[in-house]
Amino acid sequence: MKFIGDVVNRVTGANPFSGDRTRDNVDARFILCKLTRDFLGAPYNRIGKVLKRDHATIMYACKQAISLAEADKEFRRNYSTCLKIITDTDLGKGKLGDVNIIDVVELKGLLNDMTKKYDELLSNIEMNSWDLIRENFLGIENSVLRGVMNDRNCSYRLNRTLKKILVNKTK
Repeated sequence: MKFIGDVVNRVTGANPFSGDRTRDNVDARFILCKLTRDFLGAPYNRIGKVLKRDHATIMYACKQAISLAEADKEFRRNYSTCLKIITDTDLGKGKLGDVNIIDVVELKGLLNDMTKKYDELLSNIEMNSWDLIRENFLGIENSVLRGVMNDRNCSYRLNRTLKKILVNKTK
């Protein structure tokens, strides 16, 4: 169970053995409970003893892990990554083929960082392009903008952008 906890900790960045109820740690505990139950076949009360919880809480955690995996994209990504690492390691070798688990987890962290930076850049590009659009359309009369919006060949995105411009021009 310690090995599974270490994998969950490295993948999620949260401590599944922590007693607090922050969202990250609770999600990590849910993943730990579900994977421990599935891979070790440990009874609920034994998992509960390690986590200082009762068997009903562990049952709830396993059910919640299934529900969250279906509904929450980030939870599903973390659960799938942990599942992949554990199934490829024979629970204890500490290796993923010839690659160290720590390397895999660090690469996942780098990927998450790159994804965040990409999203920030994309957001900045959208903000800058919005400024350019606004500058270029401010000089056009409102009646012309409405005429373009009413044209049936006007795309949905252009229509939405022109509505924003009209709203900003009236402020």
